[in-house]
Amino acid sequence: MKELPTLSHLNMEDKDALIMELWAEVQKLRQEILGQKPVKKTTENSSIPPSSEIKGNIESSKTTKKKQEVHKNGGRKSVETLATYLRYSHAISYERLSQMMGEVYGIKISEGGLAELFKRVKTFKVSVLERCLSNFQN
Repeated sequence: MKELPTLSHLNMEDKDALIMELWAEVQKLRQEILGQKPVKKTTENSSIPPSSEIKGNIESSKTTKKKQEVHKNGGRKSVETLATYLRYSHAISYERLSQMMGEVYGIKISEGGLAELFKRVKTFKVSVLERCLSNFQN
């Protein structure tokens, strides 16, 4: 049935027959829908944000990469790098940095130890900078 007939012209028996025919069609369509596999939602067919899709073998955590770098660099240099980064990029005080290094990273270092560490880093950076400038001038 493509069009609904004018219902005012139908008697009760014809209306009952129409209802039964429409009911059968609804049941047939319901079975077709239930028989189909559900469509997996993706960013292309739904409102799911692209960031929620799984990217295969790509590591999803930046923290994991940073931990790998710390292990690869190893020892004192990684501690100096981490402390310098936290101090100067995030403006963390000596007191808070000392506390954070102990609680988060398990590295016990005093505020005075941090001050000496930063002096050593500064001396190294200045010497590297001076060598670069002298190479550039020559």
